[in-house]
Amino acid sequence: LGLTRSLAIEEGKNGITVNCVGPGWIKTGSSSEEEITAGQFTPIGRPGFPEEIGHTVVFLASKEASYITGQIIFVDGGSKDGTIEKAKELFFKAIEIEPNHGDAYFNLANTFKQMRNFKKAQEFYEKTIQIQPNNPSVHNNYGNICKQLGEFEKAIVSYNRAIELKPDLADIHNNLGTILQKYRKFTEACSAYI
Repeated sequence: LGLTRSLAIEEGKNGITVNCVGPGWIKTGSSSEEEITAGQFTPIGRPGFPEEIGHTVVFLASKEASYITGQIIFVDGGSKDGTIEKAKELFFKAIEIEPNHGDAYFNLANTFKQMRNFKKAQEFYEKTIQIQPNNPSVHNNYGNICKQLGEFEKAIVSYNRAIELKPDLADIHNNLGTILQKYRKFTEACSAYI
């Protein structure tokens, strides 16, 4: 948000508006069942759709939004109103009732990721992996968190495990290829993308 506001201030004099869209749980072809379920905890009671993000972006780029700048527009079904705290509370309750409830740990990890508490998210993805070692979505999300935290070797291991479990999921290959490029392992990156 700081970058958005800085750019909005800097470019405002040139008639350029700069805003940020903050998506919540959006249902896409690569969404896991757990992520879709998490979207049901929003006040709207469902995950969002990519078109809803697109409509927001189109509006922000339109003449009608010419006086909106330096803002973050959350398209999250109302999650920022404390519902995410309620969801977190319910996931902890589910774990209290059933300590090996893998989906509750996974959703809790996703919740902390959405809250940008990446260390906590990592902790709960690790617990989920202990319970659901053969879940490719968990390994992919764990890889994303490790990448976010700069733990690239862990991310690579996790992406590779996700690919072993579900070799046809394009997002995982893309995630692996992207991180291998950062390591300047271009041949391996190309293989990951294929």
